[in-house]
Amino acid sequence: VDLFPIALGRIRLTLDLSVLLATGLLYPPAVAAVLGFVAALDVREIRREIGAASALFNRAQIAISLYAAAWTFDVLAGEVAVSPSAIGATLAALLVDFMANVAFVALFVLLREQGDVAAARREFEVANRTLLVITHLGYGVLAFILAVLAKQAGLWSVGLFLVPIVAARQLLIRNEELKRTSDQLRQRERLLEQLFRGTLDERRDERMRIARELHDDVL
Repeated sequence: VDLFPIALGRIRLTLDLSVLLATGLLYPPAVAAVLGFVAALDVREIRREIGAASALFNRAQIAISLYAAAWTFDVLAGEVAVSPSAIGATLAALLVDFMANVAFVALFVLLREQGDVAAARREFEVANRTLLVITHLGYGVLAFILAVLAKQAGLWSVGLFLVPIVAARQLLIRNEELKRTSDQLRQRERLLEQLFRGTLDERRDERMRIARELHDDVL
């Protein structure tokens, strides 16, 4: 799944949340964190587009977030089962994982922007926040289903859910493309409006000049 990231500006979004969270539900926090650290795959590492420090930071971020999520589920539910308590614990783990990831990414972006809070906030702008929340909740539900199937049917069932993951990826990409197109159209509309206003100002000035000349001729 990590081989198909989504580029949002300079931020790259991977869609491995369901698999990672399912790992946190199935295994103890320490084991899940180690698995997340080792299994996290960034194409930029293979292409040597990022340094060792950035790669280590990214993997540590995943491991710590996954540890916090697994610990939350372990405290609230303790075992994967089709029950209200396990579902509630999964949602709580999803929230903890989300908050931890946002905190780490915000810290990284803030350091990269040299403390410029406004520039850092612009990096987190998305086309549709409601869609992002719904998609995130969908991945949480998918993680719970993955964990239940992996426990009852075996790990082979994880492969069945690559299709909805790819479908969600295409949905997010399409949403971002629409956002960029909409931004470009709004920018062009502003330019046309400025040109139109400039033309009106020039015509008004010309009419006033002609009026003054006619007035002088009459006198």
